Amino acid sequence: MHRWTVVALHNEDSQALLVAGVVAGWQGDESSSLYTSDNLYRLTSFVEAPTADEAEAKVIKEFEAALAEMAAEED
Repeated sequence: MHRWTVVALHNEDSQALLVAGVVAGWQGDESSSLYTSDNLYRLTSFVEAPTADEAEAKVIKEFEAALAEMAAEED
């Protein structure tokens, strides 16, 4: 397993997630920030996975699961 930092943007209006980059190692801090003018969140996640592609897929899967959980709570 390798360590990866995955940086993504989440558009709150469309619920779309755009992975902006995957960098080897753990860089900076794991965090999220809201850019209110554009309804965008910047997400930085630390992931352990064999490849960068698998790290990206893991972040997308976790994000989609979180969205599904929030939708279920609203019902």
